[in-house]
Amino acid sequence: MKTDKTRQAGSVLLTVMMLSAVLAVAAASMVMFTGNAAFRARKLHNLSEALAIAEAGVGFVIQHMEIDGIAAWADTNLTAQFAEGTFTVQTVLDNATGNIIITSTGRRVDVERTVAVEILGDIYMMYDAVVGIGGSIVSGGDVTLETAAAKITGNVHANGNIFSDNTPTSVDGNITAVGNITGNFDGPASVTGGTAPVVVPDYRPFTAWEELAKSNGMYYASSQVFGGVNLAPANGVLFVDG
Repeated sequence: MKTDKTRQAGSVLLTVMMLSAVLAVAAASMVMFTGNAAFRARKLHNLSEALAIAEAGVGFVIQHMEIDGIAAWADTNLTAQFAEGTFTVQTVLDNATGNIIITSTGRRVDVERTVAVEILGDIYMMYDAVVGIGGSIVSGGDVTLETAAAKITGNVHANGNIFSDNTPTSVDGNITAVGNITGNFDGPASVTGGTAPVVVPDYRPFTAWEELAKSNGMYYASSQVFGGVNLAPANGVLFVDG
């Protein structure tokens, strides 16, 4: 009988140990599951925060476009702090269409989300991109001025060089160029070389400009030689079909 009792006690002890092991495994699994769930929850939270920060970057640029004008923010790359993260925003102007693509990447802890928005432009926005720098003459290459008969009211800018012959051209504005500026000029407020290039929009197609010139500007149906003519269209558009 004593041996049977010892065997029974051993069986009970083994059963208890097995149950303890099962409970320990179950507890460890529960802890692991809870930990994974918490990790996933934090990850989703950070992703949501990063998306909100990216959208805030788009809103930041659009708000400043409304204040400063579209031209001032047409080609931008900036990084700024927002809430508990940062956003990096890049804007790119499509010279062919006038559209602006805003790409914003929001970062929160170790995750990031990116959103992109395309703002549809038009020829008026492209016009604003040029007159926004006060330009009377804006060139993607060189500018050559060879006469003293003309008086230029406004700034002259070239993404290349600016040349003038020995006869000084009258310029009521600033003269700037990415390259060199050589020659004689009469009356510019400042002459500065080595400046940053500007975006020179592609104005094609010309149909809309032709209509503007006909409606409230100056329109010429053939080639012209201007002499003693006050070129001051009311809406700023002069169109020569020649």
